[in-house]
Amino acid sequence: MKKMLLSLFLMIGICSFSTIRQRITEIKKDYAETNSYKSYRIEKERIDLSEGGEIRRYYKNNVLRKVVTEFYTGHTKQYAEYYIKNGKTYFKYLLTTYFYNGNKKEEKRYYYDNHENLIRYIDPSGKIIANENRLTDYEGSEVWED
Repeated sequence: MKKMLLSLFLMIGICSFSTIRQRITEIKKDYAETNSYKSYRIEKERIDLSEGGEIRRYYKNNVLRKVVTEFYTGHTKQYAEYYIKNGKTYFKYLLTTYFYNGNKKEEKRYYYDNHENLIRYIDPSGKIIANENRLTDYEGSEVWED
């Protein structure tokens, strides 16, 4: 009985890893396709913050495909790219530049399943954290909501 349960848990783990890997492959393909398209209709919106900011929405055939945000706050700049398919965020790239620390840059990457649940996070040091059962509580992991 113990061997059977152990085998079952092992199979579930392997299937989960395989599912995440397949989803990441799909995300990379969609990301490349989104960035290769050159004829987007772009809507720009200035954000009235003390330091300034802007939101750019990229539409292909009137469908939102990408959102880029840039916000300046005192000694930092936060730049984010949200990649959208079927109305849902599938990938987010976040770059924070700290001007007070020799222009130190910190990159984070967030990968989402088809229901916008976080399935992989790459932290600023490049460490990959993956989980089929929804990662939570990662700063900046919010999806795009209009």
